[in-house]
Amino acid sequence: MPRYTRFALGKSAILSGPKVGVLLEEENQIVDLDAALGLSAPGDMKAFLEGGDASRAAAAAAVAAGTHRHGLGQVRLLAPIANPGKILCVGMNYEDHCLEQGMPLPDEPVIFCKFANAVLDPGAPIPLIPECKNLECVAARAARAAVTLTGVLLTASPASAPSRLRPVALACFRAARPALKWSSRS
Repeated sequence: MPRYTRFALGKSAILSGPKVGVLLEEENQIVDLDAALGLSAPGDMKAFLEGGDASRAAAAAAVAAGTHRHGLGQVRLLAPIANPGKILCVGMNYEDHCLEQGMPLPDEPVIFCKFANAVLDPGAPIPLIPECKNLECVAARAARAAVTLTGVLLTASPASAPSRLRPVALACFRAARPALKWSSRS
């Protein structure tokens, strides 16, 4: 499965502007889809993903062409989607997580939101709240699969729902557990 990402040439997104690309980790390269495809919304991952199968087919052709490539040392990776409309999260969704928190297994999924400004570029410093003097306070780290929705899921059948999800990234969620206040649902 292709790993779509956003990047900037050099170390500054200000100079080159963000670009959409395909990360080729084994080759230590990135394919510049903005240059290869002449995207109408350069650097806009959401617009690229909304193109659906046509965008993915064009990206596959650009990778196969072997042109418009940059070494990973020449670019700075950016957050795949810098301007999400919503960040919906599912918590307490596996038994070990509930046990480590001393929480009972929920009868239904625990849904919570994160603000869009929680999105950071890979390697960017994590802003700390005053209660956390260092990253040791950020004890909970969990990898999550991030997806973008293409279409309305409320009316989707169980068979059609997966076709409306597009994998985007592996997200690393960090929480300052000592600063969190848990409340139980009654």
